[in-house]
Amino acid sequence: MSLPLEGIRVLDLSRLLPGPFCSLLLADFGAEVIKVEDLGMGDYARWSPPYHEGAQESAKGALFLGLNRNKTSIRLNLKEERGREVFLRLVQDADVVLESFRPGVLDRRRRVVAGQGRHVRGSRGSAGWRVRARPRTGRGRCRTPSGSAS
Repeated sequence: MSLPLEGIRVLDLSRLLPGPFCSLLLADFGAEVIKVEDLGMGDYARWSPPYHEGAQESAKGALFLGLNRNKTSIRLNLKEERGREVFLRLVQDADVVLESFRPGVLDRRRRVVAGQGRHVRGSRGSAGWRVRARPRTGRGRCRTPSGSAS
């Protein structure tokens, strides 16, 4: 059986609950989700109790396990050139870049993401989710939860 989002590739740089839950839903609908984590602790939910008995030490948090089914995980250091190069290659084939950094963090790396092919970028701020879209067929605008165009 074919799922509605088969053929869509999502790069998920988010942590904690909102972003991983969003990418979980996308994965459940057939999208290929690649979770990008840093080389340090990775997603904080990996280490947060309650723990799942029998799980690997590096990913024993029940919340982490529940939110990351159907996903592939990769660890990159985006502060180093080699990590940015790998990320750029991933972005070129991505349809969606999902992140939950503080405001401005990914914008400082905008040159990394912008112009790297088609993608929808989703980020969450204090006013809710903000989506910037460049559909496959051309440029487009999406409405934010507040109703304003981005």
